[in-house]
Amino acid sequence: AAVICRDSDCYELFHDEARKFTSKIISYGTHQDSDWRMLHYDSHNGALRISVAGAEIDIKFPAVGEHIAVNAVGAIAAASHLYQDWKLAISGLAGWSLLDGRGRAHDITLSDKRTIRIIDESFNAAPGAVIAVLKTLNERPAVGRRIVVLGDMLELGDASTDCHMEVLSFLNGANIDMAYFVGDEYRKALQLQGLEKPHISYEAINGVLSDLLAYVRQGDEVTVKGAHATE
Repeated sequence: AAVICRDSDCYELFHDEARKFTSKIISYGTHQDSDWRMLHYDSHNGALRISVAGAEIDIKFPAVGEHIAVNAVGAIAAASHLYQDWKLAISGLAGWSLLDGRGRAHDITLSDKRTIRIIDESFNAAPGAVIAVLKTLNERPAVGRRIVVLGDMLELGDASTDCHMEVLSFLNGANIDMAYFVGDEYRKALQLQGLEKPHISYEAINGVLSDLLAYVRQGDEVTVKGAHATE
């Protein structure tokens, strides 16, 4: 069987390719034609509602963002096919937690007793993933200011500058108070397009930490996102 996200712009391509190897295609996502469809997700309390075969199912899920909730629906679809038991698949989410580099939050107390929250999304970055994280920041309530540290997205070829400019365009409308950029690709995109939000650009990671520590105050939330190879 092939489990494919119905929301993807490339769904038809994936579907046709998968058909060469299997007759069983299982789709998931928010699309109305998804076999496993996410009907509702509340990022504040983690309430997740899905539908399958005409039945609606309510699930309690960690409040970590719609993009991860959609992935969870895909995981449920895959596990349900393997074990022929959707209740068993859903129960497996009960002990699930975010991984380091994949959205785990760390509350850190600094030497002067300021407490800040670090959202660790540092494992990797692609345009869709970065924008999904920024959307989650918009939806999630915060005690203090929202700060992002974004490293270059790598291996994008000729589309690199356009992809980085796409992130900047989204940032202009996002609920972000301060942005730190690391790398030459963001530097080039900022020169071409600019950013209305307060921001600083760095050639390398050196220097970001000292400036960030000087800037943050009690209750601030700092999200870190970039390619794993960013230095």
